[in-house]
Amino acid sequence: MRPLKTIVLGVATSFLVVMGSTGMARECAESYNRIPMYAYQNFLINWDEQAEPRFYALIRTPQEYDQVFHPAPIAGDPRPFHPEASLYEKSQILMVAHVFAASPDPSKADRIFEVERVTTKAGELTLRYRLKRPKSDVDAAQFKFFLAIQVPRANYRKVTIFEDGKLVGQLKPSEGLWTVPKPAPE
Repeated sequence: MRPLKTIVLGVATSFLVVMGSTGMARECAESYNRIPMYAYQNFLINWDEQAEPRFYALIRTPQEYDQVFHPAPIAGDPRPFHPEASLYEKSQILMVAHVFAASPDPSKADRIFEVERVTTKAGELTLRYRLKRPKSDVDAAQFKFFLAIQVPRANYRKVTIFEDGKLVGQLKPSEGLWTVPKPAPE
């Protein structure tokens, strides 16, 4: 009876070690840099905000960036139209947008989204932010406000987005789902 007990104990211990090493991956804070909303001379594409209140994307290449943002040249403005292509060698851009009836005040635009934390765990990236809705102005046009952060380049299986503590979206870049909604073909 003793050898059987030893074998069972050994198998159980092995099982716990394997489960502990695979299922107990630690969530780690991820470094990121915020990209100001007015860093580039461009605009975010339109989407049906009634069907999808948020537009979000994990932009991994200059081509994906150009599917989500379009140039908006302003005479005499020295800002570039998009990030340098070299950014994508070590980074990606995670972006979340909303539409509000509010004045597009450049001094307040980057205060609408407050990043709480960005974490990774077992190949998954998670963004948690607080939304500070701008004062609604009935006379103002609808305007797109967005949060863009530069995160380290990685092959994330899943990107999860929480707004005010509530799950609001997921991307699965490894399966081709890098933006919600999908940009319209040009």
